[in-house]
Amino acid sequence: MDSLDDILRNKDFSEPSESKAIKTFVNKRFQEVVSVQLQQNSIIIISRSSALADSLRQLSPQLQEVAKTTKKIVFRIA
Repeated sequence: MDSLDDILRNKDFSEPSESKAIKTFVNKRFQEVVSVQLQQNSIIIISRSSALADSLRQLSPQLQEVAKTTKKIVFRIA
């Protein structure tokens, strides 16, 4: 049986490529910061601004290309 230390030592804690790509795209294009949550079948992009969320919603196909994914993209305003 593996100890907790062994399990955590072998775990990859780096940010997923989809998340990193979306954050970089939004930062370069809009100079804004968003949060990204990855789920099994979807990607949730959380924005502080409804205007930014609406602009990103219109760019959903580009965001999917940048993230190299076919997952559904969901937008939330926080």
